[in-house]
Amino acid sequence: MQTLRWLLLVLCAGCVRIPENEGRCALMPTPSVNVQDALHNGPFVSGDFPACSWWEEWDDPQLDELIAIALADNPSLKQAEARLQTAEQDAKIKRASLFPMLGLGGEANLQHLAKNGFFRAFAPSIPAGVNEYTLELNFSYEFDFWGKNRNIFQAALGLSKAAEAEAAGVRLIISTAVAAAYFQYQADLQKFTLAKNQYELTKKRSRLTQLRSGGALDDNTALFDADATLLLQQKLLLLAEQSLLIDEHELNMLLGRGPDCPLDLEAHPLPSRATVALPTQLSCDLLARRPDLSAQIHRVEAAAHLIGAAKADFYPSVDLMALAGLDTVFIRRIFTWNSVAAVAAPAFNLPIFTAGRLRAQLRQKEALFQEAVEGYNTLLLQAVREVADQIVLLQKADEQLIVQESVLRKREETNALAKRRFEVGLRGAFDPIDAELALLNQEWGLIDQAFIRTYSALKLIQALGGGFNG
Repeated sequence: MQTLRWLLLVLCAGCVRIPENEGRCALMPTPSVNVQDALHNGPFVSGDFPACSWWEEWDDPQLDELIAIALADNPSLKQAEARLQTAEQDAKIKRASLFPMLGLGGEANLQHLAKNGFFRAFAPSIPAGVNEYTLELNFSYEFDFWGKNRNIFQAALGLSKAAEAEAAGVRLIISTAVAAAYFQYQADLQKFTLAKNQYELTKKRSRLTQLRSGGALDDNTALFDADATLLLQQKLLLLAEQSLLIDEHELNMLLGRGPDCPLDLEAHPLPSRATVALPTQLSCDLLARRPDLSAQIHRVEAAAHLIGAAKADFYPSVDLMALAGLDTVFIRRIFTWNSVAAVAAPAFNLPIFTAGRLRAQLRQKEALFQEAVEGYNTLLLQAVREVADQIVLLQKADEQLIVQESVLRKREETNALAKRRFEVGLRGAFDPIDAELALLNQEWGLIDQAFIRTYSALKLIQALGGGFNG
């Protein structure tokens, strides 16, 4: 017993000294975001974070269907889910090292001994055919005194949780991308209709110019200007049609389809004046609501566990291997007591001199931990900035939309007045056409501004986590 105590003392004293942790890094507290001003001066209402199916609040069945298809068929999401499965199985593999291993094996060694070989040359009574049969039950176990295997398992579990949060982040990116592409398509569809109306009005104006030129009321300069304006309007019509086709390609890609797959979408007005819920306790709950922040937190925790595993390498490891089975050259006697064989092989490994390898491994894990922490801090600042930026952008987009609506109403009044003056003979035929074209230009601007507001609302939903709750 005394000898065993001295042996344990020597083992502990002979281990390589663990270097002190000189790293100085910490997780940054969440910066505050002032939402009170936005609640009083913007299109916001006090509420909770976005719901998991936030797109249903837009009340558009077409959008609901498109997002459902994308979440089922998008290859990027399937790739993220496959990475999640890989991380989960890796954690299960690491978990297996915490338990004893037990296996059953058998072997038949069939051999023919040469007559002039070593055995038969000196012992001719040995038969030429000697067959050996073994049936064994093997056992192995690594005693995890210092928590190395437990830390490795916890690190793998953390990476699995990070992969789960990343998959949720991909779902959020895809759903918001589908919504943005869909609303862009709806906006471009309205623009295409406006472009056709503008082209028809410009064509009508060009014909009037031709009639006036033929009657010597205008010179050729006016005719050339009218033709150039008509060609420019035709170009705008072609660009509007091009934008529609590009939007279809974008939507089909997000849905996991080929670019030429028909969509058959009906025109739907943009949700330009919908209010957006803004949580009052935004800074406190943002960490649990952003999938990217949640994933990075799990990476930090995994890196911390890997430091613990690296420290365990400085201590002795103790393994136990055992084998019990049957060994015989007579197959008919394999299940007899005389065929029983057993081996027990306890072993330990004591690091005394490793040429700096263990120190370097620990320093490496500490550097990876510091990298993960600073990566989280960077991501946190970026996340808070995204929320603050999107609040401002949505607020200003709403204000600009209100101004654009006022401009459109003034243009409608001007257009109505131009038509009345033309009807009573106070103005020529060009005035109502020009007033109508000016009105269509302002309607074009209204569509652009409505899309900007809708897109800003989408980006704010994404910045708030889009319903994720880690």
